[in-house]
Amino acid sequence: MNALKFIYDGWDFDVNRIKTDGFSAIDTFYNGQSDKYGYEITYDAGLLNSYGWNFVRNGKHEEAVTIFKENVRRFPESPDAFNILGEGYLVAGNTQMAINSYEKAIELATRFSGNVDFLKGRLQSIKANKK
Repeated sequence: MNALKFIYDGWDFDVNRIKTDGFSAIDTFYNGQSDKYGYEITYDAGLLNSYGWNFVRNGKHEEAVTIFKENVRRFPESPDAFNILGEGYLVAGNTQMAINSYEKAIELATRFSGNVDFLKGRLQSIKANKK
């Protein structure tokens, strides 16, 4: 166990670096990890979603939405990225933007065989609560 801790020391990205260094900190970190370990280490939309949810849990909704928006910029074909952006908008109190994000998530999920039924149900619920 100690050997693995030594080998993978510094494996986790400090999400607070986004606040100080911007989103380029993510790219710099993963490029450095790839160099350090000798193979390409990448991430997907789920990683940025988890960073954003850290901010949601701490009541920092605008920071979360900023991360979620960056996620859809980096992964524009990801239904999950738009789904979570919609959730971010909801917690930030912007229902119309949440609806727009869910509509885009449904469009992408339909195209890429995603979880369309869940997304449609969530959108229906959001619209019903908006009235």
